[in-house]
Amino acid sequence: MSMKKNTQDSDIVRKGFPSDEAWYGYVVFVAVTIIAITCALPLGVFGIIYGKWLSTIGDETTGTSIANGMFNTIMCFTGLATNILLNTWSCRTVGTIGAIICVIGSFSVVFVNDLISFIFLYSVIQGMGYGLLFPASLTALNNVFDKKLSFMMGASQALMVACCILMPQCAKFIMDNYGFRVSVLVLGGVTLLNVPAAIVLTRFQCCDKKSNQDNVFVSIKSKSTTDLVINVSVEPLLKKRHSLRKASIQGDFKILQIADRAASVVSMNRDKRKLDNNNDEKLEVEDEKESIWVSVKSSMDMSLLTVPKYLNITIGISLSSTSDIFFITIMPVVLTDLGFNQSEIALTMSLFFGSDLVSRTLLSVVMSCTHIKSRYWILGGTIFSTLVRVAFLLCKEHLAKISTLVVLGFSRSFIQTPPPLVIAEEYPDGFATAFSLYMVVTGVTSLIVGPLMGVVKTLTGSTEMVCHLLTGCNVICVISWVCEIAIGFRKSKDTKECVRHDNV
Repeated sequence: MSMKKNTQDSDIVRKGFPSDEAWYGYVVFVAVTIIAITCALPLGVFGIIYGKWLSTIGDETTGTSIANGMFNTIMCFTGLATNILLNTWSCRTVGTIGAIICVIGSFSVVFVNDLISFIFLYSVIQGMGYGLLFPASLTALNNVFDKKLSFMMGASQALMVACCILMPQCAKFIMDNYGFRVSVLVLGGVTLLNVPAAIVLTRFQCCDKKSNQDNVFVSIKSKSTTDLVINVSVEPLLKKRHSLRKASIQGDFKILQIADRAASVVSMNRDKRKLDNNNDEKLEVEDEKESIWVSVKSSMDMSLLTVPKYLNITIGISLSSTSDIFFITIMPVVLTDLGFNQSEIALTMSLFFGSDLVSRTLLSVVMSCTHIKSRYWILGGTIFSTLVRVAFLLCKEHLAKISTLVVLGFSRSFIQTPPPLVIAEEYPDGFATAFSLYMVVTGVTSLIVGPLMGVVKTLTGSTEMVCHLLTGCNVICVISWVCEIAIGFRKSKDTKECVRHDNV
């Protein structure tokens, strides 16, 4: 019975992770889910908690767009730095630093009285914190689970969206009964959960005593850890692909090489300390500098930014995802201008996220049963979202607007879920670099779109025009992608005709 259980555990967790400690993978899953919920919390309740306060110090739409645009930008750029730090430090260290920064920024918002300080504390400080914390948590989950990674990712997202359904109602209750400052304090209290969640992202030494090789696997930082992280992070996304299976096999060999090399290095260092401690310290410093330089060099490979196809993919995804996120943040403002009260807004937001939860569940099942490219899911979701937004703006009755927003929530998962899969499909061998640069492009897009929304609101005085601007971002994505796909299809057809003509 015990042998059977160990076999099942070894199928669940990654190689190099002891089967008798497989339970720790579920601890990491709970921690990642908590971090995902706290990261989504400000987005789901931003308009309800901060909207009225922003309107008292200036324009609500402008403040919302600038604050969230800066938050997304800082988070994305910090995520690129996190990719470098994770090659040197553990997920626990990086995540804990990010969690502490989040707590400081969240509690400090209680004392703000102007927009500048709010943007600094909410957007810059908390954006940096979540930029460190969120990638570290996903990396920890990726390092633990193997065959169940997709299921665990989906379950974590489902629980996160389920909490988003309750967030608007809870935020409205606290605002009605306790006011703005107490509501911000409650948000700060929730972010405190990030600290223990980050601490358990990496196993403690007491869990590693039974296996020296596993201890080496967890703690060693060598020159080849960058390659190892790339192979491990890509494999679960498209593990049916032959190239990724090959990358995974290479990753397993590298784990053994790291363990063997680490054992010899430890032995040599003990001897060298007896002979010459000064020389040993110099070698360690040189190795550390070289390791950091290799990590930075591999993470900052900008050659992909010269590839037109990559730019078209990343700009398209960033436009559609940024448009979707900004639309959610200004949704309470738009509904308020349309005559909705706070109870109706909270109910509409809950229905919106409930529809998103149903969509994510169905999308996971459909994607596992079909072989449609992830990029086509985003394209279809972007087209559908554009049409529904236009219908929302054309509707006049409250019930019709609520219905269109529920449908819009259903289309959200088609835009937000597949981006990592798109990058993995197109660039399986360089996923880490490709995805890091995608985050940079997304950050730049948020930095441009956010202030542009404020300019449009100032010039027109209409939130509907801001919605049209966000819809225009979707249109740009659709047009550029359709043109590229059509050109690629035409070239492929011409190539096949040339080959057929040569054979004849």
